[in-house]
Amino acid sequence: MALLWVMKFQVAQARYGKAMWHAKELKVNWRTANMAKTKEHIQDEHIRTVSGILEVFYNGIWGTVCDDNFDDIDARVACKELGYNDGYFVGSQEYRYNVKRTIWLDNVDCLGNEDKLVHCTHAGWGVENCSPYEHVKIKCNNADEEMEMVLENTKTGGNLKVWLSNVRCYGGENKLTDCSHSDWGSHHCSHDKVVGIRCGEGQGDVRINSGRLEIYYNGTWGTVCNASIGDEEATVACRQLGYK
Repeated sequence: MALLWVMKFQVAQARYGKAMWHAKELKVNWRTANMAKTKEHIQDEHIRTVSGILEVFYNGIWGTVCDDNFDDIDARVACKELGYNDGYFVGSQEYRYNVKRTIWLDNVDCLGNEDKLVHCTHAGWGVENCSPYEHVKIKCNNADEEMEMVLENTKTGGNLKVWLSNVRCYGGENKLTDCSHSDWGSHHCSHDKVVGIRCGEGQGDVRINSGRLEIYYNGTWGTVCNASIGDEEATVACRQLGYK
């Protein structure tokens, strides 16, 4: 009798083990199928922005783009791929939420006529020499109805004092003086190298005088040196004047 119970127990144990094996196999197959199904919806080389940071999907992983050589032309290609008709390079920053991101692309160099960012020349997938603070951040928009705010040729400054030099903006500042710059009045510019921008007539701390950007400081109107000035800086100055 004892032998019969032992044999029944062994048979039941074998059946239970086989059933558990099948259950595990089904679970593995279910996970594999769902992973494959998820990946079907995201193709390699697809791009997106997360809080402005440009990301690209490759080999099943979302990664970022390093800022080496990245400029407005590259940003516009990415923005057009995302469905916008314009955009610009805001700057670079560390990825938020303390998450380490793979940097997929570096040394991106677009001509401007590419349909996709990955069609631009780059160092190769995963080939980079960047720090965690060099993730590209862009701003996309549809600029058809926006006022043009661009850098013009440099203007003659006359005898006005040059107040600002080496101005560097990210593009999101509300005032030109919120951007980084050299100390007030510290410059190596001649009066024929002051900034000219086109955005209209304005008032307040910043004004436009015959296309020349002027800034008021310490009771005196002065000019801005053209060192490092680009469209982003012109946009910030125009926004300060009330233009959008």
